[in-house]
Amino acid sequence: MFLRRDAIIPMSGPAFQKEEKNMAKKDSKNSKLTINDRMLIQACIAKGQPATSIAERIGFSVSTVYREIERGSRIRNRGAGKCPKVGRLGICNFCGKRAYCRLEKRFYDYEDADKESRKRRSEARSGTRIPSECLAELDSLSQQIRDTGSIHHVFVANGWASEICCERTLRRLVYSGALSVKPHELRRYVRFKRELPKSQKARRIIIRDVRALVGRTYSDFLAYTAAHKRAMITQYDSVVGKREDEKAILTITFPRFNLQIGRLIAKGDPSSAKRAIVAVMSKLIKAGFSDAFEVCLCDNGSEFASFYEVEDAAKRAGASKCRAFYARPYRSNDKAECERNHEFVRYVFPKGKSLDGLTQESVDSAFDNINSLVRAGKGDRTPSEAAERAFGEGFLKALGVQKIDKRKVRLTSLI
Repeated sequence: MFLRRDAIIPMSGPAFQKEEKNMAKKDSKNSKLTINDRMLIQACIAKGQPATSIAERIGFSVSTVYREIERGSRIRNRGAGKCPKVGRLGICNFCGKRAYCRLEKRFYDYEDADKESRKRRSEARSGTRIPSECLAELDSLSQQIRDTGSIHHVFVANGWASEICCERTLRRLVYSGALSVKPHELRRYVRFKRELPKSQKARRIIIRDVRALVGRTYSDFLAYTAAHKRAMITQYDSVVGKREDEKAILTITFPRFNLQIGRLIAKGDPSSAKRAIVAVMSKLIKAGFSDAFEVCLCDNGSEFASFYEVEDAAKRAGASKCRAFYARPYRSNDKAECERNHEFVRYVFPKGKSLDGLTQESVDSAFDNINSLVRAGKGDRTPSEAAERAFGEGFLKALGVQKIDKRKVRLTSLI
């Protein structure tokens, strides 16, 4: 509905009566003028009603009416002198002499007034109300956010930040450009990619005796874990670099804590992967954690062709129980915790970069930083803290995991 400035809005009839019934008394502290309120103001001005009557009809105070007319009106011939006949409201909308009057003229249009109001509210919400001193303190966290890629981790690691703002406000400051760290520097903010259809994915060759699958399928895994709910689960996968590389990183994940360690192995070599797994098992079993490998789940990669043999190797090393299972092909969600942790691994070892120049010491250092990253799903604890709380410091020592100061965690590329 569009009205000319000289249009007369009907003040009677069913439509107006219905509008009056809907106009309940408003609380001026918690409500704002709507476009319908402004339309009624223009209609009341057309009838020559005073501000008190207008205020009563729309349910706001008289001062609100005067303020709205002052803010929402447009002035022509400013400074030419005010007309003595316009009254206290000073509106010329329906004056018959407005076409040739040379005095200062003021017009009120409800649509223009509503647009101006929306503009004022939008500008009031822009920027930040945080003092410049506090904003400078928050800006000192920018480098940590770049290094870790996690606003949540940095917020938790620096407890003083909660005295200035909440985590959501810190995130909004980063996204709005108020801090020196910019949104495009956050890894997850820009690096989501469209998943390729299965027909375009590289097919992986599975080299394994199919008889090893008997009793070791993912369905068997679900049945076993349902019957043994307290069983300790470990997940196994590998991280590769370039296609021509000779090395790969074997990852062993403890989903209960999101703890993950890495071992350099020969790429695609089942015997190399088996030796690395058995070595980790032996250290934990000697430290008194004989049930840490009760359930072992791996994928269908060629490096796990003889994975089922770790059952006997673990038992010979002194494990109380050990069951090996295989995940379903092309179902990475079967090992969700492991795959989720690989996101952080890729921060340090990006895809397409060679892993042949790595040493076990550099791999251990990278995983120490990953395990010292705060996880919201673990009650704002790091995986290292969660594992230490459950099994003690001896568990971390047997795995060779060292805790890093949260404020010194770095997840930047090493290659």
